[in-house]
Amino acid sequence: MAAVEPVTLRADEYRWSQASRCPRMAVYTRRGASAKTRTPREQALMHRGRMHGRFVADQFAAKYGPEQVLFEKQVHWPGGTLHTDVYVIPETAAFEVKSTTSPESLIGAAIIQNAGEQHFDETCDKGGVILVDPIDLSEQVRPVVLNDELIGRVEAIGAQLEHATRTGCLPDRVCAKPSDAIGNLCPFAATCFADLPTYTPPDPIIVAGEVARLAGELVGLDADVRAGEQAASTAKTVREEIRGELRDLIEPNLDYLAGGVRLKRSTFTKTTYSGIAAGIAAGHLDADRLEPYRNESEQERWTVTATEAFEPASEDYGDTPF
Repeated sequence: MAAVEPVTLRADEYRWSQASRCPRMAVYTRRGASAKTRTPREQALMHRGRMHGRFVADQFAAKYGPEQVLFEKQVHWPGGTLHTDVYVIPETAAFEVKSTTSPESLIGAAIIQNAGEQHFDETCDKGGVILVDPIDLSEQVRPVVLNDELIGRVEAIGAQLEHATRTGCLPDRVCAKPSDAIGNLCPFAATCFADLPTYTPPDPIIVAGEVARLAGELVGLDADVRAGEQAASTAKTVREEIRGELRDLIEPNLDYLAGGVRLKRSTFTKTTYSGIAAGIAAGHLDADRLEPYRNESEQERWTVTATEAFEPASEDYGDTPF
């Protein structure tokens, strides 16, 4: 098991894990602003993240030895003390571990968090983000190259916190609207947007005729699509469970005939590449050099919801003999 450094944080310190995502959140935490109590689900997600951090640390410890790997290493930075999830001493490498089924939703902030862990740690010269899928515990490693751009972004966050300390002003909001903050599990969503007037959406435009007929068909088809997707999702889950049982019963790359069913589990290596945006954020790709290859296209999003006033069209079966 990897060596554990005790997690300490004084009340007058900023949390780098928060500041790297949103400097304003870190300021709210230090000032003791009104925060929403974590729900049991949110608490479970936090616990899962720490558990998977330990999971990764123990893998490194098995390779290098328990005393060569630090879990939650303390690093001093201008805002206080940050905690690197996993630090591998022989590799002088710092890793930030994230437990997620949708890496692209958090990789940007995770890269900045790890960049800070590298930048402020004098013993560190490399690092990255390790993404753990909580479903099958598969891992992706996104190396983070500490270049001038990332260092500049890290230092800019520190400057915002220093300005907030000196002037009492809050850093700019990162989220555009309260729902963004809630989606990011920010406990200060209500506090952050308290100064904005309550948004009242305009009344919808009432139409009838052909638009109403087509809208009625569309809402029914949307329901059919959702039902099909749910059924497919359930089938995929059960299928994976059965595959898991079979993995222990058959050898890979061999043909089997079982109860009239031909069965074979082929194993191979699949190479995938992460998104270009993540590569730019991690310092591997030059955004300016990629500009000639950037494409933009118009997209649309439909919102189709049946209200209490909606009456589905009755089926016309034509003339019947009864």
